[in-house]
This record gives sequence, C-alpha cells and structure tokens, in this order.
Amino acid sequence: MRRPRKHQTGSVWFRGSSFFLRFYDENGKRKTELLCEKDDEHYSDTCPAVKDLAAKRMEKVNRSNSTPTETPTVGGFWEAEYLAWARSSLRGSTVEVYESIWRSQLDKELGDRRLDSYTPADATKFLSALAPKMTRASLSHVRALMSGIFGMATALGKCPSNPIRDAKVLGRSKPSSETGAYTTEEVKAALEALEDDPAAACLFALCAVQALRPSEAIALKVEDLKDGYIHVSRSFTRGKFLGDTKTEGSASVVRLIEPARSLLAKVIGDRKSGWVFPFPDPKRDRPLDFNEVARKRIKPLVSPWHGLYGGRRGAATKLVDLTGGLVGAAEVLRHTGGTQVLEKFYKKRTTLGDQAMGLYEKELAKKG
Repeated sequence: MRRPRKHQTGSVWFRGSSFFLRFYDENGKRKTELLCEKDDEHYSDTCPAVKDLAAKRMEKVNRSNSTPTETPTVGGFWEAEYLAWARSSLRGSTVEVYESIWRSQLDKELGDRRLDSYTPADATKFLSALAPKMTRASLSHVRALMSGIFGMATALGKCPSNPIRDAKVLGRSKPSSETGAYTTEEVKAALEALEDDPAAACLFALCAVQALRPSEAIALKVEDLKDGYIHVSRSFTRGKFLGDTKTEGSASVVRLIEPARSLLAKVIGDRKSGWVFPFPDPKRDRPLDFNEVARKRIKPLVSPWHGLYGGRRGAATKLVDLTGGLVGAAEVLRHTGGTQVLEKFYKKRTTLGDQAMGLYEKELAKKG
C-alpha cells in the first residue's frame, strides 16, 4: 500500500532579480518555479512576504502529492525528511551550508535517483569526478552530507544500506590555500591603521588579541563584560543566525587584556546593556554582520590581510610560543585541542589561559 508523502516546505532561493521555489512533485521529480520578483516587499528569501508566498504554493503541492511512488527519490527524501530534520535540530548556519551544497553539487546528481538505486560505484564515480575541482576539505563536506542523507534513509528503512560508506575517491583533490595568521607586529600595525574607526579596531582586537571567533566577537553584549573577563555565550553567523556558540565548550570566559579593554570601553561608552556592535536600525534587535565590517571597514586599511579568523590563529600561535605548551592556548580558545591529554584527561579551567593572556598583554605592550 502506498504511503502519503510527508509534508514538504520547499526551498526558496534567489537568482538574478527573482525568487524561485524548488520542490518535488507527486512522482518524486524535482521542480523549480518562479515565485516572485524582488521588490521592497519581497526583499529576501526569509522575509515574511516571500515566506508566505512559498507556504501558499507548497500547501497546494502537498495536497497533490498524497500518493507518491512506492520508493522515494533521494531528492524527495531530502526535502520531506532530511531537510525537515536538519531545520529542527541543527544550527541555522549549518542548514544554510547544507542547502548550498545540495543546490550546487547534489541536486543534479541525486535529485531524481531512487534511494534504493544509488550504489557505491555511482558515488565513487561522482566523488572522483569532483575531486580535481575541489579542495579535500570541500569534498569531505559534500561526502559527509551525502552520507548523512543515505544514513538517515537507511536507519528509517528507506534503502537497504548507505552506499557512501563503501565509496572511494579515486583522484587527487585541489591543494588547499595556505591559511594566514597575524604576527604581533602586524596586529599592532593593524590597530594603528584602524584608530580612526574604534568599532572596526575593536572587532579586529577581539579576534586578534582575545582570540574570539568573529561570530562570537560580533555577538557580544555589554553585559558579557564583567570582572575583567569576556563571558562568551552566543554567536551571530552569516549576518542572520543568532544562537549558541559553535561548541558547548566554547561558552566560557576569556581574560580581557589591553588593547582590547580600552577599545571596548571607547566603543561602549556609558551604555549599560545591549549589543557592543548594534545594528544601525534600532527596530532590528541584532548586531552588525562581521563580514560586512571586515570587507568594508577593516580589509581596505589592513595589510597583509588574513581575514578576521587570521587574528584567532595568530593569537593561538603566539600563546603557544609564549607558554611553550598547548594548554594555555587551548583554554583561551576554549576547545580541547588535538592531543589525547587535552581531550581525555585535562580538565579545562582558566588558570593557564589567564597566565598566557598576561604574557600576551606584555608582548603587545612592547614598543618597536
């Protein structure tokens, strides 16, 4: 007996000057329809007007999809079950990445394939063809999403096994570009170059001096600064996803040192609460987008440019150099690191991290 297809929400995406809606019909075939043109009312894929149009169209689609074929397509399973699970269980920024990978890499390959017809040989051919075009890290993200989709389908009895598990990548990936890190001298020079823009300088210092992730730095509130520490408890990613920190262990404290302390005081002024970096429109209770600040206000004045994340890498490198060990840096970065001792036996605290930040503060204060 045929079972009713589970409820679809559809995927809205923007191209050119129009919004499109993608979904799967009663036969499990992917379809893309023009939803509307961009205008003052329909200005983003998450604005109420666009979401309302998509919901009304999908209501009709779901009514017509009541009797699907016996074996669902991968695309149908992705839309009806995997994506629905991801949206309810994962960080919004993670879901956005998954949707981007699906649209750019997987939809054409998997959308119309039946779940029980895709084989390890199919996956091997596909991944091997992608390898020369992608870095190893990017390819691993594609493979991980494929495995996640088929793994869930297998667990739910939709296909006999996960074909990605036995697939091989028979090709060499593109080499990854070298990630940069600022030296202490470059951090000082950057802060000097940004002295006429205290907010931009402060954001840079929170990454390069305090070793915060950019998404954590931009999401700070005035209330998070107390007793000489920064209390990290949230992140704001991709300019729209406000939520928890990247990992549970990242929600911790970091000793506040100069010059970040003075820059924060200058930016906050006499404010007692609210975002450290508030959005200009008071009706939108959110911080700035750190990518926008970096691209428009920091990058043009800072050379060499290693991105905001290069500040965190540079701080970590210097902390290890100054302490001769990994533990102090691991405390400041708020993760367990990559060794068995740190992962299995060391109980995280802040003592060595505080000492490491004290050494870093002295290093930053040196002249010349």
